[in-house]
Parts: sequence; structure tokens; C-alpha cells
Amino acid sequence: MSMLFAALEGFAVYALMLYVFRFELKNYIWHALVIVMLSNLQGHFMSETDLSYISPLINIVFSVLFMRFVVQLPLIGALASVIIGYFGYALLQFLVIIVMFGSLEGLNDAYHTRWQVQLITGVIGIVFARLLYKFGIGFTNDFDKFIFPLEKQIMTVLAILFSIGLSVVLYSQNLILAGIFFMVAMFIFVYYAVRKEAEE
Repeated sequence: MSMLFAALEGFAVYALMLYVFRFELKNYIWHALVIVMLSNLQGHFMSETDLSYISPLINIVFSVLFMRFVVQLPLIGALASVIIGYFGYALLQFLVIIVMFGSLEGLNDAYHTRWQVQLITGVIGIVFARLLYKFGIGFTNDFDKFIFPLEKQIMTVLAILFSIGLSVVLYSQNLILAGIFFMVAMFIFVYYAVRKEAEE
């Protein structure tokens, strides 16, 4: 169950990232679902290890690469969308907790309580982001003037180096499955980067 609600959370973040910058979610829905599920799977296998603190960082890197290579935003735009998406979701979840429990201290560690918060915040986040898009509220995605020379090539090389480095770390910790899910996600990003380069 925790994986299901975590996936809903992740999907809500991606909805905010896309809709706030005037991108239609349905055009990227399958890509987003795949990346969210792969992120959750690698996070699940890392959660009980000494590397659990890396999992949120990996999710943020995945999100930036998703917006850069799949959605085709320049790096500045990708970073801006990820910051707004995660910050917006965190703020929304904070408000949900305050309304439900009166304070952060009122949120106990019971699994069903956390699931309730994830479920409510996820649904509200997706609906809220969709309404922003429907009523034309959001930011323009005109970031083309902020592209720096060889940005895509540099990002691709960095993504590959990051993949190799983290894969070695995961393998050394015997986190083979987490490494496999991570490499599949990174392969998707590199595939889109290469395909777009070929099209251009």
C-alpha cells in the first residue's frame, strides 16, 4: 500500500511540475508514471539501508532529467519546474496536515495516518494543478533564450557519469534491484536525449 500512495504523491508532483508551466499532463502521462514507479521501486529497496538518504536526491535528479530530456525544457526551466513542483506539493501537504491535525505534532507515525495524508494531498495536488492549467494560470515555458552552448551534450555526459557512479555504489551495497531500476530510468532519459539530437 505504501508504494501505491507514494506513487500518487509522485504523480501529483509531476502534475504540478507540468501544469504550472503550461504543459498538458496527458501528453507525458505514461512517461511520468514509469519514472515515478521506477523512483519508488529503487527508493523502496534503499529505504532500509545506509543509503536511504540518497533516495530523495535521486528522485530530484530524475525529475530534472525528465523535464530536460522528455519534456524538452532547457536546464534552467527544468530546475525551475522541479523546484516549484516539489515546493508546491510540500506546501500543500503542510496545509493538509494543519487542517487535519491542527499542527505537525498532531501527525503521528501510524501507517494509516500517513497514507491518509498522502492520498488527500495527492488527489488535491492533481486536481489543483489541473485547474490551474484549465484556467490559464501558470508560467510561460519560454526558456529557450537561457540555453547555454552544448547544454544537452553536457547534461547527457553528466547523466551517464552519475549513473555509473551510483550504480557502483549500489552494487557495492548489494542493492542490485535498486541499481537495475535506476539504470532503466537513466536509459530512458539518455534514449530521449539521443533521439531528440538525431531529430535535430
